[in-house]
Amino acid sequence: MTKFPDWSGRCVHVLGGGPSVAGFDVDLVSGDIVIACNNAGLDIMPDADCILVMDARWLQWNADRLGENRSPLKVYTQKPPRFEPPQGWTFIARNDADPLSHSLESLSGACSGAKAINLAYLLGASEIILHGFEMKPVGNYHDDHKVETHAHLFESKFIPSILDMVSAIDGRCKVVNATPDSALKLRETV
Repeated sequence: MTKFPDWSGRCVHVLGGGPSVAGFDVDLVSGDIVIACNNAGLDIMPDADCILVMDARWLQWNADRLGENRSPLKVYTQKPPRFEPPQGWTFIARNDADPLSHSLESLSGACSGAKAINLAYLLGASEIILHGFEMKPVGNYHDDHKVETHAHLFESKFIPSILDMVSAIDGRCKVVNATPDSALKLRETV
């Protein structure tokens, strides 16, 4: 059974996969908690406090690189068929019914970034700052995603999922988008 950390009152940075995280200066988040989504947990910050992966295919595509990540908390939310992640990875079920999960038994959200926001909230973050959340079809900062993300998903699923989640958090935690030129418009931006 995984012992989850207590991030009560802490600032948590979530590194997404948008182009703006290319060359991200990890010194900017020194001393804060970091959740790195997908490739950001391999390329940008392999020693982040947590790596979070939603897509089971990503685990299979990167099976030979998973050992590069040194995060103390490794989370995946979709069990890949015929593939078992290495020891030390924690499965948390997907919650597609609710805008915000209130239990570590499941994570809500339509994308890895949304699930990372939910995880940070559940672990007690007082502030969550988003990086690499362009939320539009401009691609990732890397070329390793093997399947193109359909452009309509940003407006029809990903953005509404995050907006609904932030609304459900309702002031219990501040969520800030620090991504330049993002289609995700939150009340708090940098």
